Amino acid sequence: MDTMRRKIKFITIKNSSMQLEINYTDLVSSIEEEVSGIKFPMTDETNINKGIVYNVSLDEQIVGTLFFCEKKYNGYLNMEIIIDITSDQSLSGKYEKEIGDMKKSIKNYLIKKGIQKIFWLEDYQSEHYNQLLSNKFYLLENRFRNLINFVMINQKGSDWFINEAPYSFRRQHQNLSENYREQVTSFSGVDDTLYCMLTDDLVDILKKEPKKLKDSSPNKIEALLHTLMKQLDGKSKHDSIKRTILNQFDKNTPIFNEYFNGICDRIILNKWGDLSKKRNHIAHNKLIDSELFESFSSEIDDFDAIIDTSLKNAVEKFSNY
Repeated sequence: MDTMRRKIKFITIKNSSMQLEINYTDLVSSIEEEVSGIKFPMTDETNINKGIVYNVSLDEQIVGTLFFCEKKYNGYLNMEIIIDITSDQSLSGKYEKEIGDMKKSIKNYLIKKGIQKIFWLEDYQSEHYNQLLSNKFYLLENRFRNLINFVMINQKGSDWFINEAPYSFRRQHQNLSENYREQVTSFSGVDDTLYCMLTDDLVDILKKEPKKLKDSSPNKIEALLHTLMKQLDGKSKHDSIKRTILNQFDKNTPIFNEYFNGICDRIILNKWGDLSKKRNHIAHNKLIDSELFESFSSEIDDFDAIIDTSLKNAVEKFSNY
């Protein structure tokens, strides 16, 4: 959004045996009916082989151009549509809603006319939404990591992850940490426990019951291995082996139930799962419209408020220790 030229570009493809039959005068007229304040005065371009160009006027001010061009490649008829916004006004967001409505109106018109495929190639609005949400979620995720660390360190010390986290998470951390430390040497010596956890795992680690051996002495481990080897030699069923293993573990309470009661509302667990799914839209560079941007931004703010409350509860609880 900090450049003078911003584009929205998409193409449609249709088999050459079928005509596009797009009446561009009808198309821009339909947009003018749907989008308040927009007009499309024609430019000097008239040849469809070179492209048809309309000026985009909002409140009687030219803010950019709308370009249509039909081409044929290898038996397929291709139409390229480019919305090129050049006005300084759109930098302030003054016309962003109308520009967004315009691109949706064009897309819907083409679908009604039987266009089979639409490929979205560029969209400065979607890119801008993605950048804003990426930054907001980055800050939120790190605040959530800090909340978990703050609560656990105050109750179980600096080695809480080694002593309390389920084995699968400790193993995953070890694998990811090695790669991280090789590439980011500036932070060598800094604990990276939660920063090497995947986004979804921040909640999973709180919900799962950690399994701890009742007796982890070498003699007990050796005896257990001998028992398992005998069961395997005797071709026993897997259920028997599973029971033998499970009987070696204590029944433990999930980390959240044990250490976060009175600090965080359980709603935080479900809300984080929902946020993680939407976060994947950003991470995978999917197209984002204004509706998703507003919705996701609001959910991030709501979760941030929950973290604020949780941190206040934690500080109050631990100050009384």
